[in-house]
Amino acid sequence: MKFSYRTFSWLYALMFPLVYAFARLFYRRWALFGRERFPKSGEPVLIVSNHQNALIDPLLCCLTAPRQLHFLTRADVFRNKVFRYFVLALNMLPVYRVHDHEDGKKDRNERSFRAVIGRMQRGAVVGIFPEGNHGNRKVLRPLKKGLAQLLEMMGERDPKLRQVKVMVMGVDYDDYDRARSSVVVNFGEPFQVDDLLFGKDGDTMERYRAVMHRVREKMEATILHLGPDRVYPYMRMAEVYLLEHEGYADWPEVHRKLSALREKMVHDDSGVLERAKTCSEQLVERKLPLKAAVQFALNRKPPLVKAIVLGFPALPGFLLNAPGWQLALWATRRAVVDPHFNSTFRLLFGMLAVLLTWAMLIAVSFSLLPAAIAAVLLGVLFVSSLIALPFSDALVDCDLLWRAERVFKHGEPLLSQVKALISDLEKRV
Repeated sequence: MKFSYRTFSWLYALMFPLVYAFARLFYRRWALFGRERFPKSGEPVLIVSNHQNALIDPLLCCLTAPRQLHFLTRADVFRNKVFRYFVLALNMLPVYRVHDHEDGKKDRNERSFRAVIGRMQRGAVVGIFPEGNHGNRKVLRPLKKGLAQLLEMMGERDPKLRQVKVMVMGVDYDDYDRARSSVVVNFGEPFQVDDLLFGKDGDTMERYRAVMHRVREKMEATILHLGPDRVYPYMRMAEVYLLEHEGYADWPEVHRKLSALREKMVHDDSGVLERAKTCSEQLVERKLPLKAAVQFALNRKPPLVKAIVLGFPALPGFLLNAPGWQLALWATRRAVVDPHFNSTFRLLFGMLAVLLTWAMLIAVSFSLLPAAIAAVLLGVLFVSSLIALPFSDALVDCDLLWRAERVFKHGEPLLSQVKALISDLEKRV
């Protein structure tokens, strides 16, 4: 494959407004922090991000960054010849991992890295996932040395790139699979690693480890890292509890409190961590989301009045778009093997279903009705469709709390466990 050194993609620019609009509809709440920290236009930047949610992670990075991103992407995405040209046109470049079954991985990676350096020399913003894989747990997995190797290669081939700014983008979701959930994107402070890589004698791996240690520290200060496994169930409950009380507008403060709590809980031997693990396992067994359990324990009421008030104006839009969305869910179930890609395909198929629904509706309306009446009808249906979003949110929220009521009705000890854990959290945070 031959790669250009361009920094601007017309396909990226043309698709951005459409994808942005659908992503904003797909997620109920966007919380964006630290965007003002992004380096000025024309300055090369290397973005490092946590990787929890398949293709949604790079998508959200692209939609929230103030400049076009160029992502190093796992090589198997490029195997399909038709899809390959599409993703190349969207500023993606392949990177071959150790376990990829490809001949000449080193030479292929060399070509990709040359393209990265060429684009950065022209002021591009390049993104990489240093964990090297994805997994839907709110933990920062071990970082791969490829990031340090790339930074060293850049500096050796162009001394001006030795002082390139590195910036963390932390992406966090309240639910990985469900549409209309909430998402957070947090930009960290830019930093450099040239003092660790260049002008120093000593073992190469020691220098790489020093670089990755600094990167990890910066990532932990930016993303939501709830590990290790021993404290994870307790920390997940703490996250849900704090967001219920403080909301997404205060997410940086929630992050600060959770980081401090994690450091304390790592050394806790009171037995509360075992109780949290047992409670989490029982909730999973009963298929009750943690958020619904915490809300019920805090005596949250189902937003039934909101659903009733919105029901009448939302009904036409709800009925219009529901078949397309159900088709998208069905297509996702048929197409997805790796559950990490659920939300990726729900967004993709949902976007296609909505576009097809509205294209057919517009064609039928203007062919059967006078133009003025068709325009009014479409306008009414569009407004109704927008109202249908909070209406469907209210229905889902009601359903979750009603499910919690049914579960706890037949498992009162479980409700007592949840309340006891919340009581413990209130004392600690």
